[in-house]
Amino acid sequence: MKVDNLKEAFSFFDRKGLGFFTLNDFKAILCDQASNVNHQNIVTEAFPGLLKITFEDFRNFMVNTQA
Repeated sequence: MKVDNLKEAFSFFDRKGLGFFTLNDFKAILCDQASNVNHQNIVTEAFPGLLKITFEDFRNFMVNTQA
């Protein structure tokens, strides 16, 4: 997976440009996209124990979940 593509995807969630996104950021974005998604489960399963998801966290998740 190309780093530029990952950075673009990450910036979709990090709308404030802080270098991380939170569960609330994730919820706000998914509410725009799909109203019946269990946001909490998605984030806690993908990023267990994290309150702030950094680019490195996001990259590791995306790289390690590739089939």
